[in-house]
Amino acid sequence: MRLKLRLLTVVLSLPQIRDFLKEHNRRVIDDPSLISAGVFILFYESEDNLHLLFTKRTDFVEHHKGQVSFPGGFGTKPIRT
Repeated sequence: MRLKLRLLTVVLSLPQIRDFLKEHNRRVIDDPSLISAGVFILFYESEDNLHLLFTKRTDFVEHHKGQVSFPGGFGTKPIRT
Protein backbone atom coordinates (compact mmCIF):
# COMPACT_ATOMS: atom_id res chain seq x y z
CA MET A 1 0.00 0.00 0.00
CA ARG A 2 1.17 3.51 -0.74
CA LEU A 3 0.51 6.74 1.07
CA LYS A 4 0.88 9.68 -1.33
CA LEU A 5 1.62 13.20 -0.15
CA ARG A 6 2.11 15.46 -3.17
CA LEU A 7 5.62 14.56 -4.34
CA LEU A 8 6.30 12.15 -1.50
CA THR A 9 5.29 8.50 -1.54
CA VAL A 10 5.71 6.49 1.66
CA VAL A 11 5.14 2.75 1.56
CA LEU A 12 3.51 1.54 4.79
CA SER A 13 1.19 -1.30 5.67
CA LEU A 14 -1.70 -1.10 8.11
CA PRO A 15 0.10 -3.50 10.50
CA GLN A 16 3.18 -1.23 10.42
CA ILE A 17 1.05 1.81 11.27
CA ARG A 18 -0.73 -0.09 14.06
CA ASP A 19 2.60 -1.27 15.52
CA PHE A 20 4.01 2.25 15.44
CA LEU A 21 0.94 3.70 17.17
CA LYS A 22 0.95 0.97 19.84
CA GLU A 23 4.55 1.79 20.72
CA HIS A 24 4.09 5.57 20.60
CA ASN A 25 4.26 7.24 24.00
CA ARG A 26 1.47 9.79 24.36
CA ARG A 27 2.76 13.15 25.56
CA VAL A 28 0.54 15.30 27.74
CA ILE A 29 1.34 19.00 27.95
CA ASP A 30 -0.07 20.35 31.20
CA ASP A 31 0.12 24.11 30.70
CA PRO A 32 -3.04 26.09 31.53
CA SER A 33 -1.90 29.00 29.34
CA LEU A 34 -2.28 26.82 26.21
CA ILE A 35 -5.51 26.18 24.31
CA SER A 36 -6.58 22.54 24.03
CA ALA A 37 -6.68 21.42 20.38
CA GLY A 38 -6.52 18.28 18.33
CA VAL A 39 -6.61 16.79 14.87
CA PHE A 40 -8.34 13.80 13.36
CA ILE A 41 -6.09 11.50 11.33
CA LEU A 42 -8.10 9.14 9.15
CA PHE A 43 -6.49 6.33 7.18
CA TYR A 44 -8.76 4.37 4.91
CA GLU A 45 -8.21 1.57 2.44
CA SER A 46 -9.66 1.61 -1.07
CA GLU A 47 -8.72 -0.63 -4.00
CA ASP A 48 -5.69 -2.01 -2.10
CA ASN A 49 -4.33 1.51 -1.51
CA LEU A 50 -4.06 3.28 1.81
CA HIS A 51 -5.38 6.85 1.82
CA LEU A 52 -5.06 9.70 4.29
CA LEU A 53 -7.79 12.35 4.67
CA PHE A 54 -6.90 16.05 4.54
CA THR A 55 -9.04 19.16 4.32
CA LYS A 56 -8.37 22.33 2.36
CA ARG A 57 -9.14 25.56 4.19
CA THR A 58 -11.41 28.00 2.36
CA ASP A 59 -10.51 31.55 1.47
CA PHE A 60 -13.09 32.73 4.01
CA VAL A 61 -11.36 31.60 7.22
CA GLU A 62 -9.39 34.14 9.21
CA HIS A 63 -6.05 32.30 9.22
CA HIS A 64 -4.21 29.94 6.88
CA LYS A 65 -6.44 30.51 3.84
CA GLY A 66 -6.17 27.79 1.19
CA GLN A 67 -3.84 25.58 3.23
CA VAL A 68 -4.14 21.80 3.33
CA SER A 69 -4.51 20.43 6.86
CA PHE A 70 -5.81 17.61 9.00
CA PRO A 71 -9.42 18.07 10.12
CA GLY A 72 -9.57 19.34 13.68
CA GLY A 73 -9.73 22.37 15.85
CA PHE A 74 -9.81 23.60 19.39
CA GLY A 75 -12.29 23.59 22.22
CA THR A 76 -12.70 24.50 25.83
CA LYS A 77 -12.66 20.98 27.29
CA PRO A 78 -10.39 18.07 26.30
CA ILE A 79 -12.31 15.13 24.85
CA ARG A 80 -11.10 11.65 25.69
CA THR A 81 -11.62 9.10 22.87
